[in-house]
Amino acid sequence: MRCLITGASGWVGYAFTEEWAIRHGAESVQLLLPPQPLHALEAQRAEALKQKGFDLVYHDLLDPALPVDAIREFDLLIHCAAYTHTEKADKAVRVNDRGTQNLIEALGDKLKGRQIIYFGSCASLDDFSPPAGGIDEEHPCHPLTIYGQTKLQGEVISKKYAKQFDYAWTVLRLPTVYGPGYRPGGLFDIIKNGQMGFHPINRVDWPGSLSLLYIDDLTTLLIRIGEEGLAKNMTLNLADPTPVRFAELFGGQAKIRLPLHRFLQATLLFFIRRIQRPHLGFISGWRLCHLLGNSMVLNTEKAQRLLPMEYTDLADGLRRTFAEPE
Repeated sequence: MRCLITGASGWVGYAFTEEWAIRHGAESVQLLLPPQPLHALEAQRAEALKQKGFDLVYHDLLDPALPVDAIREFDLLIHCAAYTHTEKADKAVRVNDRGTQNLIEALGDKLKGRQIIYFGSCASLDDFSPPAGGIDEEHPCHPLTIYGQTKLQGEVISKKYAKQFDYAWTVLRLPTVYGPGYRPGGLFDIIKNGQMGFHPINRVDWPGSLSLLYIDDLTTLLIRIGEEGLAKNMTLNLADPTPVRFAELFGGQAKIRLPLHRFLQATLLFFIRRIQRPHLGFISGWRLCHLLGNSMVLNTEKAQRLLPMEYTDLADGLRRTFAEPE
């Protein structure tokens, strides 16, 4: 089975590429990488892929002139390429939607009879009064951030061209993914500092919860979907079915309680919906709103029926996430 993977120097793409190559051989894979890595870890992964002898094609998906002649025949397209830095205002975020459109339009008839797997995000939901049991796949999306908006538009684009080019689409809506090699500057950097007592965030008894997914669990699910051709023309929430409280993750000792957290959340929402600049101030308010409720909890009943599995224990996953490299 032949696989074309975009964004393979990213965290999820790299993990999937390695596992797929173990099962099907490196010759079954072709990788589409960005010409310029976003950070040092991505540069290291890109170099490792090169050294391992994978077939690499370098192209910026914001450029519609994809070198289609260099793309081999494939059965499965794993579209991992994305800009995930919600804390940064950068035009590169348009790779999430415009880059997806450029990719699909350029591949065109090469997609006939194939399956495209696109990665959505819980950041596209932004419902701060979520239903009990979490937000399911049919729930309306009202993303406040440019990241969430572009990821949602990427979902729409993935579905939009399916009839024209005769392919099957799969949208996998992901929560916060964790594990060794997590993205620098994101939530798990804050969690690591909080657990070590180096961040004031661990002093607060945050009332909110979130869904998580360990990187190895995500890779296992992806392999199953790809190999078995599952979830065609479906949107699936992929997450560990058991949500986790933010306060538990941050691991603080002296907890400050927030008795008026609903009022505080409503006040923050009022302002961030009207004042979206400066960017960092807006993002900080948006993140605080999530800490105060369950807006990042996904309902995964649909995925559990289709893809039953035993998920990584949280304590073990965190231990491996923060373990010093050997």
